Amino acid sequence: MKKKINIEIGRRLKHVRESLKMSQFQIALRLYTTQSMYQKYESGESPISIRVAANCTLELDVSLYWLITGKGDVFMNRSDQLRTRIETTYFKEAGELLYYMEKNPLIRHSVLAHFQKLKKEQGVLVDE
Repeated sequence: MKKKINIEIGRRLKHVRESLKMSQFQIALRLYTTQSMYQKYESGESPISIRVAANCTLELDVSLYWLITGKGDVFMNRSDQLRTRIETTYFKEAGELLYYMEKNPLIRHSVLAHFQKLKKEQGVLVDE
């Protein structure tokens, strides 16, 4: 079953590449992977990594839903693109903040103290 999914996703990757009139080398560069690894994804020999799947969305505007399921539009519309870029930036920054908070107790204390101060001053920070 896994091999079949890899082959289906590989066919979709090839479809995207051909639609964009790009070589395997060119698309590999855009997806921040090697040409040999991309060839393995496209042939179904290797499962696509989460990082490369995300880069398909970020760099090529490919719908992640379509890439995984084959359903819907191949390429995202403008509002989907904007939302994806905002969410990606947010999660990247949040992940970076959590990483540094975990590594450095002083940063963790400072961030949490600032957050508590904001909560106290602003009341509810997010509408539910």
